[in-house]
Amino acid sequence: MLFSFNVGLAQTPFYKNYSIESGLPSATVYDIIQDSDGYMWMATDNGVAKYNGSSFKKYYSEDGMGDNHIFKVFEDRKKRIWFLPQNGMLSYLFKDSFFSAKNNAFLKKKYISNHPYFIYYESSNGDLYFGQYRTQILQLGAEGHTEFYNIDNNISSIWQDGDSIITIRGYKITTIKGHVIDSLPIRSIENFSRVCVYSDTALIANGKEIFLYNKGKLLEEKIRISNKYQEIISLHIIDNEIWIGTRKGVLRTKSINSLRDDKYDEYLGNYSITSSCKDFEGNYWFSTLEHGVFFIPSFSLITYDNLISNKGVKCIERGLNNILWVGDSKGNYYIMTDDQVMINTVSSVKPSQVTSIHYEANKVRITSKSAILELKGTKKHFLSIFANDLFYDKKSGYWLASSQCYRINELDYNNALKSTYKPVYTNPADLGVMMIDEVTNTVEKGSSNNIWVGTKNGLWIINANNYEKQKVRFDKINVIEKRFDNMVVGTESEGVVFYKGVTPYDTINARDGLSASNVLAINSVSADTVWVGTVNGVDLLYREGEGWKTTNITGLLGIGAKRVNDIAELDSLIYLATEEGLISFDKTKLSNTVYSIPIVIENVSVNNKPVSLFADISLSYTSNNIAIKYTGLSYKSKATIKYLYTLDGLDNEWHKTDVDNINYASLPAGSYTFKVKAINALGIASDGYAQLKFNVTAPIWKRTWFYLLLVVGFALVIVVIALFRIRYMKKAYELKSKTENLKLTYERDIKAIEQKALRMQMNPHFLFNALNTIKGYYANNKHAEGSTYISKFSKLLRLILESDDHIISLETEINILDLYFDLSKVRYNNAFNYSIETEVGIIPSEVSIIPMLLQPFVENAIIHGVAPKSGKGMIKVMFNKSGVNLVCVVEDNGVGRSYNKTSSNTEYQSKAIEVTRSRLDVLSKSSAGQYSMIIEDLKDENGSPEGTRVTIVIPFKLFW
Repeated sequence: MLFSFNVGLAQTPFYKNYSIESGLPSATVYDIIQDSDGYMWMATDNGVAKYNGSSFKKYYSEDGMGDNHIFKVFEDRKKRIWFLPQNGMLSYLFKDSFFSAKNNAFLKKKYISNHPYFIYYESSNGDLYFGQYRTQILQLGAEGHTEFYNIDNNISSIWQDGDSIITIRGYKITTIKGHVIDSLPIRSIENFSRVCVYSDTALIANGKEIFLYNKGKLLEEKIRISNKYQEIISLHIIDNEIWIGTRKGVLRTKSINSLRDDKYDEYLGNYSITSSCKDFEGNYWFSTLEHGVFFIPSFSLITYDNLISNKGVKCIERGLNNILWVGDSKGNYYIMTDDQVMINTVSSVKPSQVTSIHYEANKVRITSKSAILELKGTKKHFLSIFANDLFYDKKSGYWLASSQCYRINELDYNNALKSTYKPVYTNPADLGVMMIDEVTNTVEKGSSNNIWVGTKNGLWIINANNYEKQKVRFDKINVIEKRFDNMVVGTESEGVVFYKGVTPYDTINARDGLSASNVLAINSVSADTVWVGTVNGVDLLYREGEGWKTTNITGLLGIGAKRVNDIAELDSLIYLATEEGLISFDKTKLSNTVYSIPIVIENVSVNNKPVSLFADISLSYTSNNIAIKYTGLSYKSKATIKYLYTLDGLDNEWHKTDVDNINYASLPAGSYTFKVKAINALGIASDGYAQLKFNVTAPIWKRTWFYLLLVVGFALVIVVIALFRIRYMKKAYELKSKTENLKLTYERDIKAIEQKALRMQMNPHFLFNALNTIKGYYANNKHAEGSTYISKFSKLLRLILESDDHIISLETEINILDLYFDLSKVRYNNAFNYSIETEVGIIPSEVSIIPMLLQPFVENAIIHGVAPKSGKGMIKVMFNKSGVNLVCVVEDNGVGRSYNKTSSNTEYQSKAIEVTRSRLDVLSKSSAGQYSMIIEDLKDENGSPEGTRVTIVIPFKLFW
């Protein structure tokens, strides 16, 4: 009823295979690389795949590539991803856009024949070389120049030797221009040559042979690999090691000397290895012609081919002399030594899951769902009984974990054992006493002669002296481990619980970083560390002060989320019993694995529609739902990655999450910057953060220019009302005036009101142009310029409206003119310069002037003087003292008055001059002193118009 046989212990590196079922577009993969962002790219005969650690994004010719059949993929220094196709139509991806002969004139111009591209090379100066089968070599210079080199044979390799570009064409080694340097001693030119440069020596692989090319010369020595590998089809240097891809696996050797001596490791012997690479985390990737891509996180992470065979490994036990005992779900147990494994079965009649293995001084006890097997030397004894666990206590006997918990007297137990397996079920009630009426998973002896029993419904502690029992927990218990004088309990829902005596003092679960709160295995061999197996992997707990810190070893190893049923430690090796088989790793090599992972924003959608990451993102206040997808690029700890994110403009807090996307809806108007970091399995955050800037526009009634428009509109309404009021009052006074004195008084009052009204009337075109300028700034997102313009415009209006006296200070008048000039320069695109000068000795704040006296002439100088001028204009405003008078001059170098006789705005210009002249006439009659105005046409030495000068003279009066 029991069979046993020995086989050699086969160990292979742990790997994960990606094929069509995983998301690849094809199982035939020609090339694999990692780009500068951290993505893995895979070239196949049916499109290209981009992998982020959890999902594949596939690209085809309909997306913009030149062809679906892609032989090579590479990234150049400008971060363009190039694709070498079968049909000869080169293409590349840059900033999420494809460029090929279909949409790019440059590539279309270079597209000459439909022969496939197999070869590429980027030189030290950034020149790109593409080899096209039997047709040409295309050189795309880093500075934009191009060259073509016609060939009449297979081009199979391009590389750089010093400053020279070397090629292999057929069996000839040549310069880029075709000058023959040497010839390969090969029989057939149909085989492609693969080249990689090791130190200063180029290794040239052709067929089964490797040739050495050094210092411009082909060496006589050649190295030949075994016939069993059939042919070399790829060649790479990784970390100063030589990787040789063959039709039957990949070979790794440390140096050329090791290669000479046939000293190499071989992996993946059933597959044709087309490419090998190593990513930034230290993971190895291999592409194959038959079965997609293989991912190997570490060559010290081992699986055991004889044990996996789709049999879940359930338990492990360390025996004497470094012997490892392993039990699986099919009723088999394995005895493993350094070089071989003995495979046995508990019962071939009724095979069922092995549930536990206990090693004692002189015997091994194996429990299963159908029988208990005891091994003592070469003798075997059976007990046909269902058992999850069986624990032996020298004082109280055997404790059986079954559908209930039973205590069995040692003598009764020994009498029940049989030398052969009998498929007749033994009732445990016939052997011992039921202690707990609950399905029992595990039994362990604690301190103070207590027996700890873990059941489906809780944790029991039984006194082995008097068999008194107490229930101390009410959740499912999967495993109990004695840890020195204390106990550690693994639960189904609350993680790991540490007990001192019968009192729990610490709990570690998923909330504290454990891979899962459902704990299946515990192994503790030191005071400061505890290994924990969960339904999602394995964790290491280690002491940090008074508490525990958690490291997710599963993510660190890169084996993915796995159910770890048991853990054993043998010297520096940690063995894991998983549903996919037995895995081991060297714990001493974990501490050196320290890295941060890159973080990228993969895509953004606004209102469920994708938007470009390379364009400004602006959301309206009615449609501001933005969804952001980001990812931390880790191929080891993808399942354990955490994220930190914040949204500047909304809050300043960093928030932690497990998910790789976020959605913001109904954001208030404003500018925002989303930032996100990734945290790997070691708790190390990415060096920087990925960010996305966007803004939400305010509704029209909340925008600054709208408020300003309301203010200006209100001011215009007041002006209109004032004008109607003036007219009404004038008519009323005319009807009521009966005497000359009343008439003169009336006229004086009317003139004062008219002057006040005139000060409030600025050219409406200026107001509307100013408002349009403000609108233009905000429409083009020039918020800073718009805010500055609004500030100056509102200040100008305020100064005008506040200047309601008959006189103001010269300083205020200068401020009004200065603001008017500044705003007008913006309107006329800086078509002129200006200056405002006061004579030395004049203190503007102490001198009075009639308000808005010069503004009409300044406006005329701008609109009708310098604006029509073809060159840069200049306007000067000067204030000088002449005796008892203040002389005010406005002078421009514009086109002159003769040019403006046909102007459409001549009526407004003459009206403004006449209004000012009338104001001066009234003042000259009602006040002492000189009030005069002179307008002169300026001419150059040839008598041609060269501007206008306006001189106004008023009495020099102090303001106070």
